[in-house]
Amino acid sequence: MPESDARSTALALSSAPTQAIEVLRPLSDEDQRVVDALKERPRSPATIRAYQEDWRCFTEWCSKRGQQSFPANEDTIIAFLGSFGLGARPATLRRRVATIRIMHRGWGAPLPTLYNVQTALENIKRGRTQQGLPNEIQKRALVADEIIEATRRLPKTLVGVRDRAVLLFGWAIGQRRADIAALRVEDVRPFEGGLYVTIPRSKTDQSGKTHTVSVLREGGVGCPVAALEAWLEAADIQTGPLMRRFHRSGAVDRRALSGHAIGIIVKQAAKLLGYDAREYGGHSLRRGFVTTADRAGRSMSEIMDTTGHRELKTVRKYVERSPNPMHAAGRGLLKVKEPESEPRETTEAFGQTLVKVTRFERAGRPYDARKQAALLIKAGKTRAQAVEALARIGVTRLGRPIVVEDLA
Repeated sequence: MPESDARSTALALSSAPTQAIEVLRPLSDEDQRVVDALKERPRSPATIRAYQEDWRCFTEWCSKRGQQSFPANEDTIIAFLGSFGLGARPATLRRRVATIRIMHRGWGAPLPTLYNVQTALENIKRGRTQQGLPNEIQKRALVADEIIEATRRLPKTLVGVRDRAVLLFGWAIGQRRADIAALRVEDVRPFEGGLYVTIPRSKTDQSGKTHTVSVLREGGVGCPVAALEAWLEAADIQTGPLMRRFHRSGAVDRRALSGHAIGIIVKQAAKLLGYDAREYGGHSLRRGFVTTADRAGRSMSEIMDTTGHRELKTVRKYVERSPNPMHAAGRGLLKVKEPESEPRETTEAFGQTLVKVTRFERAGRPYDARKQAALLIKAGKTRAQAVEALARIGVTRLGRPIVVEDLA
């Protein structure tokens, strides 16, 4: 198109709207409500309830002290945070600051960057540290062998069958307690060797973008697939919610378990192990999965593919660290090569018989791998499966992962 024709076409197009509409009017109230709703970032109902409570708390505090809650100034916000002393956790205070910012932005008065508010939050956090108060309270992880042991101690009842499925299957998919509670039979489909589980949405993704988790049929007492199948068969569940509550009559209800109820099941499992139930909750499953996978040498990308985490720094917070020689950054750096003639295994004489003594370790401590392997074999695993299970929980021999030949 020649330049002159292009210029004339552009002028014609740019003038067309003004020729068609002489007077511009603002959007109607109904249209503006639609626009505001679509511009709002998707948030879970629990997050919205927390924001509502935070804003109510802030406005009531301002009203009692004769301060202006909207628009609020920096000193008012700092005084509000300081009114809690050292009694509120930094995460709670950060959320309340976020609530104040969200409300101001929503009403057309966005707050500037409040550097002094951030300094106040840091000072509160430092003060709690000096007083010996925890700043970040996280539920402790339940790792694989703890989950298996807890399920062994469950009662042989229909409730016990359900709780076993919640613990093993919920642990294996590595999701939040609310995501476990929201699963339906339709979200699970079989494949040769296990199950595909579609997570329809999560706390950090309210748009419904799904991701799929593979759960393998491991066999033995800790198999998550077998645990789920046993529950669905015993409860005669074919459609609808996967994990269900019980009616007071003892019958299986049609309604799904809540995330809170799943947290209670985990706490009860911790009590069965002799732990302080207050330190455990629904998140102990997700943390336990990440921690166990990390200790077994799974890559962070593999872990994130299962858990749905987007940020590496976030998933790293889930790993409950323990002294693990396989993860020591300095492993082998100062090692001096041993002479070829020096044996790496020792033998001890008992009467006329020489018995080979092989040192197995887990987390830097001696570990009776032979005994554990014998228990796994008795439970139905092959020798190779038993060795693979021990390797997954970090059992080593002479500084390397255990292999089948070590048990010969």
